[in-house]
Formats: sequence, structure tokens, C-alpha cells
Amino acid sequence: MSNTEQQYTASNPMASMFEFQRQSIKQGQQVLQQSMNAQKQAPRVWKDAMESQRSVQKTGLEASRSVAKSIVEMMEASIPSDQPMVDEDDSDATERQHEAFESLHQAVEDQFEAVDEISDQTWDSIEQQLDENADNYAEFVDQSTSMTEESVNALVDSLEDVQSDVEDIEFSVEAETDQSVGTSRMDVDIDDEETA
Repeated sequence: MSNTEQQYTASNPMASMFEFQRQSIKQGQQVLQQSMNAQKQAPRVWKDAMESQRSVQKTGLEASRSVAKSIVEMMEASIPSDQPMVDEDDSDATERQHEAFESLHQAVEDQFEAVDEISDQTWDSIEQQLDENADNYAEFVDQSTSMTEESVNALVDSLEDVQSDVEDIEFSVEAETDQSVGTSRMDVDIDDEETA
């Protein structure tokens, strides 16, 4: 803004109002752009949170696996191997008892492996969907930002057009007022000369 424009704006309340509106719109636009930029970061934040949840779940699953293994080991340890569970030959009973606990250990391990695999597949699927949608979301935010900027720029242009129209009206009214005042003085001067 030139010095002449600043002086005109400072002395003209209408120009000051238009300048205030322009500044308010530009500040609002800056806040909106910052908000849109923050929204573009949302998928990354979601992904970080998801990875954190995945890590917590994996840790919980490993803890559950350890507890289940410990329970089976405690059960196995609580049954003396020299006393058969059923009334059979000692060597057959001990062997069966050992096989039963081995099967139980393997079943627990298999179940936890299956849960772990399903969990990994689920998290991988969620991550893939998040990655695909993050690109779409970023594109949406970019389009929204662009449309908003275009709208704000159009509003500022409109405001400048209105201000220009108002200034034109003010200048023409001032010019007409100056001319009519000047004519009145001339008419008064001519009337004075005629009467003298």
C-alpha cells in the first residue's frame, strides 16, 4: 500500500472499514490454512497411534502366551511322574502322561501362533487401508484448501471492487459538491457586481 493510499485509508472511514475487512479475511485464511495443514498430518498421527496399539497388543499377547505356558508347566510339575494318572503299567502311564502334556504344550503354542498370525494380518490390513486412505485424504484436503483459497481470493477481489465503486462514488460526490460550491460563489460574485 503506497503512502497516498495509507493517508487516504487513515482519513476515510469507509476505506478503513474495507482494509479492516481485508485484513480479517486474510487472517482467517491463514488460520484455515494452518488448520488444513494440521489435518493433512492426521493420517500420520493415526498411523503412529495404530503402530503403538499394535505394539501394546503384541506385548499383551506375548504375556498371555507366557502365562498359558507357565500354567501348563505348573500342571505338569504338579503331577508326579513316578505316579501314573491311571492304573496302568508305570512306563506306559509315564509315557502317556508325557505325551499328553507335550500335546497340551503344542496346542497352546499352535493357538497362540494362530492368534498372532490373525493379529498380524488384521494390523497389516488396517495399515494398508490407512496408507491408501491417507493419500486420498491428503488429496481431499489439498482440493478443499485450493477451493477455499480461491473463494477467499474471489471475496477479497469482490471487496476491492466494491471499495473501488464506493471510492468512485465518493470522488464524484466530492467533485459535484466542489463544483456546486464554486458555482454558488461565482453566482454570488456576479450578483454582487451587478448590484454595484
